[in-house]
Formats: sequence, C-alpha cells, structure tokens
Amino acid sequence: IEGDDQSEQLHWTDGIDPSKAFPGSDEFTAGAKAFQEGKSAETCPHRDEPEKATDWIGGWTRARDAALPQEGGDE
Repeated sequence: IEGDDQSEQLHWTDGIDPSKAFPGSDEFTAGAKAFQEGKSAETCPHRDEPEKATDWIGGWTRARDAALPQEGGDE
C-alpha cells in the first residue's frame, strides 16, 4: 500500500521545535539567510548538534513566516 510510505517521508528536521530557537544566535541568522536564498529547511547543516539545529530551523521558520502574506498566513 503506497499510503504507508508517509513515515518514510518525514525528515529529521520535522522533529525540531522552532519555538525553542534563540534569535540572537549565529545559527538562527544562518537559517533565515538560507530561507532567503531559497533553500529548504532540510538543508540544515546541524544534524548532530540539536541546539544549533533548533536555532537554524527557528531562523528558517521565522523568515518563512515573515514572508507569508499577512492574510492567510495562519493555517
């Protein structure tokens, strides 16, 4: 059954809570820059460093959210 492949589609970055990111970190800034350059969240270079990954994903997510239209930005 092809529908069972859903768990395989999850990326390790899906388990990161961006709300725990520290906006003052270099990783946060790098994540935001990565979004602005068109990179996906899955390009996070900090797989083995959970705190840095959280900050990087947080920056990426904050930049993405800021780029959403004011209306309809809430799913």
